[in-house]
Amino acid sequence: MSKLVIEKGVPIPKLEEKIRREYPLREMEIGDSFKVEYTTKIEEEKLYHSLQTTTSRHTRLHETDKRFLVKKYDKEFPKCIRVWRTN
Repeated sequence: MSKLVIEKGVPIPKLEEKIRREYPLREMEIGDSFKVEYTTKIEEEKLYHSLQTTTSRHTRLHETDKRFLVKKYDKEFPKCIRVWRTN
C-alpha cells in the first residue's frame, strides 16, 4: 500500500449541491415521481441504498415536511427504481 499524503485546504463538497444536481427532490410536489434505470443486480443494490440515503438526508437537512418513498419495481420498466414524494 502506498503512503497516504495529508493535504491541507481541500474544500469539502456541499451536500445540497450534489442532491440538486443528481435528483430533483426540491422541485417535486406530492404525487410526483422519477425513475432511475440500472442494468445489473449489483448496480441495483447500490442505487437503491444511495436513493434511500439521499432522500432521508434531504428530508433531515433541508425540507423536514417532505417525505419520499423508494421502490425497486416498476411494472412498465422492471429494471428501474422509482422515487415518489408522498408528503
